[in-house]
Amino acid sequence: MKKNLLFALVAVSLMMSSAAYAEEEIETQKTNGQIRQENREEIRAGKKTAIEDQKGEQQQKREETREQRCARIQERIANGSTDADNRKEKHMSVYGNMVDRISKFITRLADDDYDVSKIQADLAVLEEKIQKFSDDYATQVAKIGDTKNLACGQSDGDFKNGLVEARAMMKNVRADAADIREYMLKTVRPDIQALRGQKVKAKNAATE
Repeated sequence: MKKNLLFALVAVSLMMSSAAYAEEEIETQKTNGQIRQENREEIRAGKKTAIEDQKGEQQQKREETREQRCARIQERIANGSTDADNRKEKHMSVYGNMVDRISKFITRLADDDYDVSKIQADLAVLEEKIQKFSDDYATQVAKIGDTKNLACGQSDGDFKNGLVEARAMMKNVRADAADIREYMLKTVRPDIQALRGQKVKAKNAATE
């Protein structure tokens, strides 16, 4: 009887130990599974953070590149505006001297009673052409200045259109300069030479 009781107690004890072990195993598996789940979540969070950091770095690099590009463009535009102003001053200086010489020539011959009406008309047309050159040049320089304000914005299309317009205006300025040269060669100089011939004839007639 005692042996049976002892076996029963041992059996119960083993069953309880097995149940406790099973429960412990289940808890261990749950804990390990929870740890693995947490690890996976941490890994995913780490990857997400790394991706976000990488995107942030790329965005920063793009912004830095845009700012550097903007600075270079603004510098080139500023230099271009300065060069354009200097070129205009040189052209206007040449044209001013040209008009001054013609004006003095007209005054000198008019004092000697020569007919200077043709060259006076030529000079008036020449001055109009020079004024057109000056106005077109100023418009071009202003357009170049406008593109400077667009260079650092988000309006790349407007910036490119501004450059296209500025180049078109540059062609107008060059056409104005070519028109002045041609007018001087084909109209003003021949009329000046005709006046000089008229002066020679007048002197010859006065000495006969």
